[in-house]
Amino acid sequence: MDGVLWRISAADEKHLDFYEGYPRLYGKEPVEVIDSSGQRMTVMAYTMNSPYKECPTPPSQGYLRGILDGCRQNGIDPAPIRNEARRLLQEKEQQPTRNTQRRKTADRENR
Repeated sequence: MDGVLWRISAADEKHLDFYEGYPRLYGKEPVEVIDSSGQRMTVMAYTMNSPYKECPTPPSQGYLRGILDGCRQNGIDPAPIRNEARRLLQEKEQQPTRNTQRRKTADRENR
């Protein structure tokens, strides 16, 4: 998996925490990576918390655009990200809406 490593300040981390919805939506975990020179290091990564990770949804257009721009700016192929976002959107479109689910429940109860 490709990625970009950044050295950030405490202030940067605080801003990222807000942007990523920490600690509600995302948590932080140590992750071992290997940089382009082959050096192993442990870094902090944001990881999605439960229950959100059990039913992922497509990112907003603005968030996705930021990720794809970052890929292009750093020479990373954006296709896998775009494909996953497309898959999540198709999956979401196939799910019944909450109103449809409520109507089905009400119909069963009225039988």
